Amino acid sequence: QGYREGLRLAGVPRRRSWEYFVPITPAGAEQVVASIAKSSLRPTAVLCFNNALASFVIDAAHARGLRTPDQLSVVGCGGGDVPGLACVQLD
Repeated sequence: QGYREGLRLAGVPRRRSWEYFVPITPAGAEQVVASIAKSSLRPTAVLCFNNALASFVIDAAHARGLRTPDQLSVVGCGGGDVPGLACVQLD
C-alpha cells in the first residue's frame, strides 16, 4: 500500500503489469526477470519486498546477461545484509 500511495502522491502512474507476486526463491526471481525481459516497455528498476528476493533478482538478471545497476537497478526493503545491495531498512 505504501508503494502505491507513494506513486499516487508523486503523480507517477501505476502499472499493475509491473507488480509481480512471486515466492521469495531463485525461481520466483527468475519469473520476475523473465517478465521484465519480454516486456515491450521494460522497467529499469526493481523494488523488492525484501533483500533476499532482491539478491535472487540480481542473480537472475546476471544469468540473463543483464548488468546491474547499469541495465537494471535493484533495491531491497529490509532483511538480511546483502553486500553491494541498496536497500531500505523498514523498522
